[in-house]
Amino acid sequence: RVFLLPPSLDELRRRLTTRGTDSAEVIAPRMARAQSEISHWDGYDYVLVNDDVEACYVRVFQILEAERQR
Repeated sequence: RVFLLPPSLDELRRRLTTRGTDSAEVIAPRMARAQSEISHWDGYDYVLVNDDVEACYVRVFQILEAERQR
């Protein structure tokens, strides 16, 4: 199991806001749910900080490949 963390909650809020697809009324519960989900990060096999989407994609791909070869 792979858990992708945002660099920070402020950055997550910024990303959700700048997308322009959701209202503040939608973003608020998403942020609350994210905080709850983030609190369970230690239950995952791999934890990655999604600070660069391309680099994060490569890391996830590498993890999946390594797990398939087990």
